[in-house]
Amino acid sequence: MSWIIPATELQLLSVRLTMNLLAVLLLILAIYYPRHRRADYVFSCIVINLVTFLLCMLTQGQTIELGFALGLFAVFGILRYRTESIPIRDLTYLFAAIGLAIFNGMPGAQKSLGLLLLANVALVASVALLEVTRWAGRDHRAMVYDKVGLLAPGREVELYRDLAGRTGLTVVGVRVDRVDLLRESAELTVYHARTGPSP
Repeated sequence: MSWIIPATELQLLSVRLTMNLLAVLLLILAIYYPRHRRADYVFSCIVINLVTFLLCMLTQGQTIELGFALGLFAVFGILRYRTESIPIRDLTYLFAAIGLAIFNGMPGAQKSLGLLLLANVALVASVALLEVTRWAGRDHRAMVYDKVGLLAPGREVELYRDLAGRTGLTVVGVRVDRVDLLRESAELTVYHARTGPSP
């Protein structure tokens, strides 16, 4: 029957899907989550990785029309502009997860599974190495803050001192995400010097 997948193609799909899954799980669960503790992004990165991988695999050998390609681009654009802004570090992990899916699922990748394995290892290992070096930059934490008066322009020194005294962190930057004047509180992203894995 024509709908049955040939054994060789099924084996190839299984090998590449397994390689992709192992790589993205290492990237997100072993490197990203222990340091950043954002479970919602863990779900998103893994699911988007799988969707992208399967899309690449299932469209191999097919002629993709311009309208279809533009439609996919439009869907991703709508999703991007209808959702909350994503911190650059989290967005980088999402991009890495999509990248893994693309080069694990792209046409021609089956020609050298050894080279594909090397590419997966290189990407995951590079991210792991960068996370533990000074090149990883600042850590950040989301906080609910109760002294909205210190968010006024010109009071940055007082704000940093108060946050440092209450958290024990070396504060190097603050981004105000949301202010609730009714409850006299604000949602902040506090950037601080690297102190190891986030609790």
